[in-house]
Amino acid sequence: MKKIIVLFLAFLTIVSCGFTACAEECELVKFVSDSKTDLFYGESSKYKLKCDYGFSETVKKEDGKVSSTAYYLNFKLLNVSDNAEYLLTVRYGDVQKDGYFSVSPVSGYLTAKIQADNFVDENFTVTISSGGTEEQITMVSIIPEGVVDYKTALASLCESKKTLIDSYRNDYGVFEGEIHVRIIVKDDKAYWYVALINGEGVKKALLMDGVNCEVKAIRDIIR
Repeated sequence: MKKIIVLFLAFLTIVSCGFTACAEECELVKFVSDSKTDLFYGESSKYKLKCDYGFSETVKKEDGKVSSTAYYLNFKLLNVSDNAEYLLTVRYGDVQKDGYFSVSPVSGYLTAKIQADNFVDENFTVTISSGGTEEQITMVSIIPEGVVDYKTALASLCESKKTLIDSYRNDYGVFEGEIHVRIIVKDDKAYWYVALINGEGVKKALLMDGVNCEVKAIRDIIR
């Protein structure tokens, strides 16, 4: 009986170590410099609003290195294109923050960026104020159920694309580069976009199934 208990405890130790290895972030996690890990949508009688959440470098630079990062809520106002002033008030937990929309030079949409540390809500409320009127909008996560987090996706990538990952290592086996990860939802199906970037202008983009982490596509992007 004692021998059976010892064997059982040894088995638990092995299983525990296995799970710990999976749960303990694969080494790639510390090289993520830009992330979008949640997506939200909300609308009122006047406004349609998209939002993504994640962290990015406080000074963005695709140089193959990771500098200091901060978490942000990034908003895009979809159905407004005039030059009026729009004030955004964001509430989550006990936090309230304000910011103004401005025209994005990239997309042409009105966008606002709110630094949001310790944000964990699946739903939250915002208010858009303009011209003496206010509209309250409930923002709801649009991530389907069963989607893995980006750490799990990267751990899977370490195994399924080991040769590719190793090509970013130096002679000492150390990974040299930075990584961008973004969740994408299309037709109610989620994907992880992963970009591997080194300091020499080489950028490899991968699209992974958001549930089973199968790599759907790989492309080279020359900057």
